[in-house]
Parts: sequence; C-alpha cells; structure tokens
Amino acid sequence: MAATQAGPVTPVGLNHVVFNVRDMDESHAFWTEILGFKQVGELKPRPDRPNPPRMRFYSYDHGDGRMSHHDLALVENPNLPAPPKDWSMFGMPVAVNHVAIALPSREAWLRQLAYMQEKGVTFDRRVEHGMTH
Repeated sequence: MAATQAGPVTPVGLNHVVFNVRDMDESHAFWTEILGFKQVGELKPRPDRPNPPRMRFYSYDHGDGRMSHHDLALVENPNLPAPPKDWSMFGMPVAVNHVAIALPSREAWLRQLAYMQEKGVTFDRRVEHGMTH
C-alpha cells in the first residue's frame, strides 16, 4: 500500500478554462478573429442530450499544428448581467479578473497589440509584472 501524502499534488499547468458568455457569436468572433484561437469542437445534440447548452471549444497551435482537445471553452448564458459601464481591475462585480495569453516573442506581442488596437479593442490598463513587455 502506498504512503499517504500530507497535502495535494502540485499541478504542472492549467489544462483549460471555461467561460460563461452572454452572446456566443460575439464571443466566438473575439476569441477567433481578434485573439487567434481555433474552434476545435462544440456540443451537439445526441440521444441522451437532445438539447445541449450552446458550448464551443477552442485551442491554439501547441507546436507543429498540434491542437489540444481544448484550452478554452465558452458556454452561452444570455441571462448573465451586463458588464459594468466603467471598468476597473479591482472592486468589480465580476468573477474573472483577467486572463494572460502567452505569445511566442516580443515581436509577436507587438504585432498582436497593434492588430487588436486596429480592431478597436481598448486597453484600460497595462502593467509590467515580470512576464509582460
């Protein structure tokens, strides 16, 4: 019999994250057209689940075109409250504070930043905290 461990096993990474979204089409466009993720699946009706929730799965290139089962998933919930009019990183009535996405190089990050600004994405805050440029 194996010895009992004193505490939890430390993870080696984050496998995926799932977000509830008000509008699947708008969110899909943001994650694919603005951030570059690829849709790799979605829930479909089947005999034991004839009316599944609207849910899509997304991944990115993990090297040599390899995609994950999903790194991100979106679940549509049109009943979510509207986002706050004025955004702040702290003290807001929302569950997710922020998401950090890794890019392969500083040059890629600068290209993505310019692309997002061209698409009208606003940046309310930029901060250097040991992993950003």
